[in-house]
Amino acid sequence: MARQAAQPHERNTPSGLARAPHAGTPAAAKRKKAQMQADTTTEPQPNPLSGMEVVKAAYAAYAQRDFARILSLYDPQCVLEQSSALPWGGTFLGHAGLQRFFEGLTTAIETQIVDETLFEAGDKVISVGRTKGVSRDSGTSFELPAVHVYTVRDGKISGFEAYVDTPAMLRALGDR
Repeated sequence: MARQAAQPHERNTPSGLARAPHAGTPAAAKRKKAQMQADTTTEPQPNPLSGMEVVKAAYAAYAQRDFARILSLYDPQCVLEQSSALPWGGTFLGHAGLQRFFEGLTTAIETQIVDETLFEAGDKVISVGRTKGVSRDSGTSFELPAVHVYTVRDGKISGFEAYVDTPAMLRALGDR
């Protein structure tokens, strides 16, 4: 005797799956389980960027003054630190703090990082280079050594420590 294929009912279950007749059979339970697993399986997520890639992307975004891109590279709970002796310095928390830091920095100076060398060690990326620019208030040009220490976790910058020759920067700003 030939078996007839089960036809799905026209109505849908709350999960949006069509119900087949004999929904209580073991075979139907297996089908439902397989369908539910297929529905909840997501495409594999791409691996997050390496620490080095994230930091390079952050420098590229800063060079373009693409602050939306910069924020996308930082963890929402990030911590940023620079000497509080500088007008834009202090400890800043989260994206709002990061925005305040960059507002203070770009109000006080026009700067770029040049000749940077990057090193990666575990979750740290260290940038050794120079900050080159001009003070907006005094008009004084500067080119000073700079070291940035980034902490990168899960493809996002979670920590940023910025070091510069603070007395020389203050002189360029006209403060001393």
